[in-house]
Amino acid sequence: MELPATLRSSRKEMLPLLLGALFFVALGVWVASFEPAIGWLAIGFFGLCAVGLGVNFLPNSSYLRLTREGFTFCTMFKRRSVAWREVSKFGVTRIGVRNIVGWDPSHAPAGFDDTAKVLTGYTSTLPETYGLTAEELAAFLNRLRDEYATQTS
Repeated sequence: MELPATLRSSRKEMLPLLLGALFFVALGVWVASFEPAIGWLAIGFFGLCAVGLGVNFLPNSSYLRLTREGFTFCTMFKRRSVAWREVSKFGVTRIGVRNIVGWDPSHAPAGFDDTAKVLTGYTSTLPETYGLTAEELAAFLNRLRDEYATQTS
C-alpha cells in the first residue's frame, strides 16, 4: 500500500447494527402505546444508538489515515494523530466479543492515566479495524512503524 493511504469504516459491519437499532426504536414505539415508560426508554436508548451508528455513514466521520509521519484516526469527526516514533508496539486485544488493535507509547506522558492499560493491556486502542482483522491491522501498523519511526520528517 502506498502512503498516504486512508482506511474507511466497514459499512458492511455497521449496517446490521444500525438496522437493529432502528428495529428496536420501532419496537419501542409499539410498546409505548401500552407501556409508556419502557417504550420511551427503548426509543431513547436505541434512538441514540442509531444516531451514533448513523454518523459513521457520513463522509469523513470515521477513518484511519496512514502517512510516513504517523497515523490519524477519526471517530464521529473527532481526530487524533500519533507519530510512528511515539508508538513502541501494536498488538491485538479483546473488548467484549471484539478483537481490536491497541498500542503502547514509546514513553508515557507526565500525569498519564493507566486505566485503559488495566482494561485492555494497552495504553490506547483504535475504535475499529477498518475492514481488516485485528491481527492483519496490527501487523500492518507494526511494519509501518518499523519502517518510518526512525525517519525524520
